[in-house]
Amino acid sequence: MTDRCKTFIIDHHRILREGIRALLSAENEFDVVGETEDGRVAVIQVGKLQPDLVLLEITLAGLSGIEVLRRLSHRYPETRVLILTDHKNEDYVLEALEAGARGYMLKSASHEELISAMRYVMSGKTYLSPDIQGRVVAAYLNGGRDAKPASRWGTLTHRERQTLKLVAEGH
Repeated sequence: MTDRCKTFIIDHHRILREGIRALLSAENEFDVVGETEDGRVAVIQVGKLQPDLVLLEITLAGLSGIEVLRRLSHRYPETRVLILTDHKNEDYVLEALEAGARGYMLKSASHEELISAMRYVMSGKTYLSPDIQGRVVAAYLNGGRDAKPASRWGTLTHRERQTLKLVAEGH
């Protein structure tokens, strides 16, 4: 990358956003242009700031991270999204990848892995944390997630999940 990568952080924990911002400030190639904890605000801010890369948590206020990802992928396909979460379930991983995520990594990763994943995603490749890779391969070898839902959530259609999320948000 010749220019600094404009990065936007979306996470419900302020201290985590501040920590990532501090870590990235030590790197010459990344520039944090914004951050938020709210999914709806995130979609608006990404449109205004036009970041190259978004670090996105799945659990958010306002909209779920997956719904934010769908909107960002549709409206700003040139913006790359790297999921940064604690959710290890392969259903989340596959749903995120289907929605347009360019990478999926766990918050338990090291600073070095985060930087490496960000570089990898910005180079046009898809990044999966080593632990996630194993889970995705195992799910695939077991016939995919349709063969045996991991939970009742896995039996719902995409539209049913959307409706349930809206009800949970008080709509």
